Amino acid sequence: MRKNTIRFHLKATTPLRLLLRLRPEYVVSVVGAQDTLGNWKEAEYGYMTEVSDGWELEKDRSELQFPLEYKYVLYNRKSKELIWQRGWNLYREQETEEIDDKDVSFDVEMPRIAGVAIPVFSLRTEYSSGVGEFEDLKEMVDFAVATGMHVIQTLPVNDTWMTGNESDTYPYNPLSVFSLNPLYIRMQSLIVQLTEMEQRQYEKERRQWNALRSYDYCGVLSFKMKWLRKVYETERKGLERKKSYRDFVKRSSGWLPSYAVFCVMRDRFGTSRFTDWKHELRRWSSEGVRKFLESEENRCEAAFYYYLQYRADEQLRNVHAYAQKRRVLLKGDLPIGVSPCGVDVWTHPELFIQSMSAGAPPDIFSERGQNWGFPTYDWDAMEEDGYAWWKARLQNMSQYFDAYRIDHVLGFFRIWSVPRTECWGLLGQFDKALPLSRAEIEQRGLRFDEARMLEPYVTEEMLEESFGERSSVLLTRYFERKGNGQLKFRKDFDSQMSIVEDFRRRGAEQSEKGVLESLLRIRASVLFVRDRRDGESFHPRIALEHNASYEALDTAEKAAYEQIYYDFFYHRHETFWRDEAMRKLPVLVSATGMLACGEDLGMIPSCVSEVMQALQILSLEIQTMPKQDGCEFDDLSRVPYETVASPTTHDMAPLRLWWEEDAERSIRYYTHALHLSGNVPKEMCGELVKRVLCDFLRCPSIMVIAPLQDWMGISEEIRRKDPGEERINVPDDADNIWNYRMHVSIENLMRNREFVTTLRTMIADSGRLESGVNAEIQ
Repeated sequence: MRKNTIRFHLKATTPLRLLLRLRPEYVVSVVGAQDTLGNWKEAEYGYMTEVSDGWELEKDRSELQFPLEYKYVLYNRKSKELIWQRGWNLYREQETEEIDDKDVSFDVEMPRIAGVAIPVFSLRTEYSSGVGEFEDLKEMVDFAVATGMHVIQTLPVNDTWMTGNESDTYPYNPLSVFSLNPLYIRMQSLIVQLTEMEQRQYEKERRQWNALRSYDYCGVLSFKMKWLRKVYETERKGLERKKSYRDFVKRSSGWLPSYAVFCVMRDRFGTSRFTDWKHELRRWSSEGVRKFLESEENRCEAAFYYYLQYRADEQLRNVHAYAQKRRVLLKGDLPIGVSPCGVDVWTHPELFIQSMSAGAPPDIFSERGQNWGFPTYDWDAMEEDGYAWWKARLQNMSQYFDAYRIDHVLGFFRIWSVPRTECWGLLGQFDKALPLSRAEIEQRGLRFDEARMLEPYVTEEMLEESFGERSSVLLTRYFERKGNGQLKFRKDFDSQMSIVEDFRRRGAEQSEKGVLESLLRIRASVLFVRDRRDGESFHPRIALEHNASYEALDTAEKAAYEQIYYDFFYHRHETFWRDEAMRKLPVLVSATGMLACGEDLGMIPSCVSEVMQALQILSLEIQTMPKQDGCEFDDLSRVPYETVASPTTHDMAPLRLWWEEDAERSIRYYTHALHLSGNVPKEMCGELVKRVLCDFLRCPSIMVIAPLQDWMGISEEIRRKDPGEERINVPDDADNIWNYRMHVSIENLMRNREFVTTLRTMIADSGRLESGVNAEIQ
């Protein structure tokens, strides 16, 4: 802020920010009863500049006189129209350096828009190369415009090149949170520098890869890197003379050198597990990176990765500009985790707790919980420098996107943290939390016998029931007798991972998978887990059901344990977790002007809604995962306005597959959610898919975003015959390959005028075509 100035600041609301994204001809302005504020007539004097948390305007003190009477307006720079702030004029009696206002509303249409969700890798155009590419998003923007949509939602677009095999298809395991995936670079504009013979060969190979039904990661990676290296060699000498290249390198100086050096080291040692590198750079240092790049050979190898990021950045920026011009928002995805073998942990080990793994407690996606393998964040360390890493990450992302989905926003309240020694999320704990002392547990009527509370409850009878004739062999290998028919695991097998490693050594991990699963379940049957910070404090093990240790308690012990359990997970932490979120999220949300949307599904503390509303973070509404207790399906007519409503997500079965997976639930949905009667079809016909999507479009949510597979499900001519081929991810399958691709090109979708017209009519009839119906912007 300049000296001798007064700053007007208007706090943003999500609807107002969205409106101005869709209608860039409007600006926010201040008008008032003074010459410098246009004397209530001229809005040009008070144009406000957009900042991360709203709009601001600075005026010289000498130009303003107090008392001050003023109002905010929306000014159309083309038509010169003024849309006035509702209510009385605002008034300031005394001079002040800052004039802060919020909760301002205007008499304009409230935005309500529709959109499509599709991963970049799933896109297919006539020009792509076996995988979706950034430039393919331009065709998707055209599709959105033709159908009346205003937002395209993607999955994360970061580089995930860790191993060179199909595990790299997992988009939530970024090699670097700042880098873009070079596989998404379109080659056509680059190969013109090659010989005609090379161009013909490239085109022949491109067509072969693009004809494949799904995405062959390994093949496409090899194909693209081969041709990108050829193109790079033709451009290498002239790169430094390009201003755009020099600007990119300067803009990316905070992360690009370390990223490029990491890629070179990964290639040389054949692994991204930097602790295995036989080189001093297995421990990162800025000086080490600088010295490494002093070598001409090293510098030349690293320059290739500079080039890949330059081209990826250039193309995604162009797509963003194209979408903005056509008034279509690009919505990105902010993964909750980072790879334990990636650049971020390598360069900033102090920010991560590497002995723990992030995950999720049991839910409808996985009854044993999820273990994602990401290190958890050391929020105390991050707070010391004002969350600089997070701010830089979000600011980098804002170059390409107008909005973003906060993956697992609950992780900013508390993360589910699983020891690296365990496999299943069942044995995790919330971090941070308020663990229980022995005294607290005993005060509630449960005697704390450490062996009984912390060790798995196992009996010989249980082994016989689970393994039959093999029980004696397994007892000898894994257990010791305690007496009274009870067993305990041998010290060599004091964790799930130690059991898995034993099966791997014997080559039995796959051939005896059922036996391994049963042993892991027994290993998880404990009542409490130790707190990771204080070994003398404890957390109840999540999920009472299917816990043999709980079932073996007597009636009084069960009652005491249940009281401890439900208080711990549903009451004890509400204020604590709210305060934890308010330490972090306000700083992060205000780091950019992007619209923030939270993925708030699963085991949701009641404080989450309060915090998200206060910070203008849109909530996610999935009809089949209602947030209200006691109901199976949400009433879409009653979902709040400041939400994103979606029929399914990438972690769920698309509509048609969901319909076939549970016939009884589909019948209840048909009757109670769709309010239809008569015979319930075994498969979802196009009209039934349309009915579901129309219900979503009519709901109050500011955004309705449906996966492209669900939009295509309306047309029995277009959609795939087998809905199982449309699924992107199965959360309970750690080996899932993320290789879904559209089976028709976007160009062919556009050529199907009946399909395009149907979608546009649906969206228009719901009032979402021109951003909404007459209502007030809150």
